[in-house]
Amino acid sequence: NIRPDYKWGFCTNTVVYAFSRADRNEHCVIFWDVKNNERYVKYVRQLYSIRACNEYCVLTARNNDVDGQFVVVLCNSIGTPLEHKYIDIEPLYLSITETHIFAASKEAVYIWQFKSLRRLAVLEMNLPGVSPWRGDSSGQERLIHVDDVPSGAGEASMDFRKAHTPTRDPISSICASGRMLVVGRESGILQRYSLPRLALEMKHVLNCRPHHMALNCDSTRLA
Repeated sequence: NIRPDYKWGFCTNTVVYAFSRADRNEHCVIFWDVKNNERYVKYVRQLYSIRACNEYCVLTARNNDVDGQFVVVLCNSIGTPLEHKYIDIEPLYLSITETHIFAASKEAVYIWQFKSLRRLAVLEMNLPGVSPWRGDSSGQERLIHVDDVPSGAGEASMDFRKAHTPTRDPISSICASGRMLVVGRESGILQRYSLPRLALEMKHVLNCRPHHMALNCDSTRLA
């Protein structure tokens, strides 16, 4: 029983899903509030994928104006774009948590720590006078090559030229939680990175190629 790999996600009370229409070149993206039965429609050209977590949704698409460039768009539950970033790697794999967006090609992982207003309010309440965010108002970005061994000391850069360095063991899937990022490779190796430091903590070996992965709510089990 083979079915299409549907593009969809769930945030707050909203189901976000996409489909193609014969009369339009773009993907039709529906934000359906199942509680109030309200629908918001967006049209996205060359949509790659959709992921959602809590009150946020992220869309990735090809940038038609610049060859080889892609856009990562952070939206709320009614489809209003909040922030966007342009990246020079193909976002074949995508994941989102309460505070981070991860987009991966076959060779590298792009990490965007976006500004979570709820988390920011909690941190400012616990640590008055101390800002938990670095960089500009739209958050912090990092880029790691799958063959690198980051220690979490902030040595990661945003050099997209390095991200295109070929690897003998490409990425085949990714998943993330608030505590860790897991990158699966075609050989069966799983690389576990701690968050938010992004230090490579452990490697596990499977006897198969991980095609799709998911973590449970407290990051104690990986499927």
